[in-house]
This record gives sequence, structure tokens and C-alpha cells, in this order.
Amino acid sequence: MTFREIKPGHTIYVFDRVKATMSCEKVADVKPPHVGNMYNGGTTPMVDVVLQDGRSYAIPETVGTAYTGNLAISLTLDGALAEVKSASEKAKQELARTESNKELIDKCAKIAEELNPVLKEKAETERRFASIEKGMSDIAQKVGELLNKLT
Repeated sequence: MTFREIKPGHTIYVFDRVKATMSCEKVADVKPPHVGNMYNGGTTPMVDVVLQDGRSYAIPETVGTAYTGNLAISLTLDGALAEVKSASEKAKQELARTESNKELIDKCAKIAEELNPVLKEKAETERRFASIEKGMSDIAQKVGELLNKLT
């Protein structure tokens, strides 16, 4: 099914790919196809789909799922589910890239330390201070436990 074929009363699925929200909307009106809008780099016949809440979208008439801004607008539940799955996969890829970037930052810091003795000394000093702070925290916790046992 394509947007050319929908009629008022048809349910469409609107997925916000940034907010990760889905809504089912009823079509109030579909304007006749017109040409003149740019979509995917060319002139494509478009239909104006008006929802019952008054929102209107110019959508290529030959597709079953269209994109406008952060929204994916689909005619079918299967199309909507495909968009949700796609957004989830994209987010998972971004998370994997984040971990990879953290590793890259750590490796670059080590290389910079090797190349610059001042950076190496500073990093070693920071590691020593972190170790001392952890040790002091452990000691404070143990002293607190001892005091609790004495009272």
C-alpha cells in the first residue's frame, strides 16, 4: 500500500525517531497529488496527508513509509515496527562506537604520555593521588566499622 491509496479514516503510524514515541493517527483528508516538492533530490508527485489533529504532511505518493524531520510515518504496523527496529539497531551501533571511542581516547592518552615526559609524570601523579584517595576511603570505612562495633 502507498500513500496514493489512503483515504480519510485510515490509521497511520507516526514514530518520532529521536523521542522514541509512537502514535496511531487517523487521516482526516488526503489532497490530490501535486508536483513541485523536492524529495530525495528530484521532483516527486506528493500527496498532502492531513491528520485529525490538524497536522499536515507532504508525502511522496509512491511510498509506504515516509520521513519528515525526526518522524517516520508509516501506513502499516509492519512498516512502523521496521522503523522501531531500525532506530534500536542504530542506537546499539552508536553505543558500540562510544565504547570504541573510549578505548581510542585511552590509547591516545598513553601514546601522548610516551611521547611527552611531562604528560607521563602528570598522569602518574594523578594515578598515585587516586590510589591514595581510595586507600584513605577504605581506612575511613574500616575505622567507622570498628567504631560501630565498639558502641
